[in-house]
Amino acid sequence: MEMDLVKRAQAGEESAKLELLNRYEPLFRKLTMDEGDWEDMKEELIMVFLESLAVYDPALGLYFPCYIRSRLIWAKIGYIRAEGKRRDYEVHIEELGEEVEMEIEERRDPGKFLAGVAFDEKERELLRLIIARVSPKEIMEKCRMSRSQYYRIRGRMMEKIREKWKSA
Repeated sequence: MEMDLVKRAQAGEESAKLELLNRYEPLFRKLTMDEGDWEDMKEELIMVFLESLAVYDPALGLYFPCYIRSRLIWAKIGYIRAEGKRRDYEVHIEELGEEVEMEIEERRDPGKFLAGVAFDEKERELLRLIIARVSPKEIMEKCRMSRSQYYRIRGRMMEKIREKWKSA
């Protein structure tokens, strides 16, 4: 019976899609039960359900209820991760105000951020070439340096950038 519904839904029959959504309503409720923004998550899970239904291939030997449950659980995990990152960023901005927004913008602008880093001449040249997206091999040829020199200078340069980032 359920496989018949799946095939009809894949063929585009709206009543079959609605019937499947109604059958899986308890799973949607279970997955969104303890979430604060459960309505948004439920909408996301319904979209994943419909997308997964469209690409489900019974010939692969996957039992549809197990397949859809797995897809929905992973969709919930992805949603929570994405939402958590966005929410953490918003809370951080709200707590600290405009000052933080300005600091974040400065960090995004490499010119402003790197202006205070004390690079020597070789590091500055290497950074310029890396920013220009020149390959490491071309940089080594252009600057006449060995592979070990390239990675040693690059490592020193990256350490200075990390220190600046931590102190900013």
